[in-house]
Amino acid sequence: MPQRTVILSAGGSGGHVFPALALSEALIKRNCNVFFVTDHRGNAFANEFPKKLQKLVMDFPNPWSGGKLGPFKSIWFFTKSLKRVFSKLQTRQTCVKAIFGH
Repeated sequence: MPQRTVILSAGGSGGHVFPALALSEALIKRNCNVFFVTDHRGNAFANEFPKKLQKLVMDFPNPWSGGKLGPFKSIWFFTKSLKRVFSKLQTRQTCVKAIFGH
């Protein structure tokens, strides 16, 4: 059976990142590859993550900043980011199970 790759996505605050840390540690103990996607704010909390963890830091704008166009910009960057994550995983030819958080 191929080793599974799990995608965890969390960012913004430690309230989202620390649960992802606990989950990544448990998944690595179960012999899963863990691919963590975060933003620059979440990356500040990610220093404690296991060394086996693969990490990708993306530029996600806050949907509530930037006026009336803020939510649309956020959706645009999120869509581009998803494409980037999946293309990165496809190049590694991995079996992917995706878990997306807030």
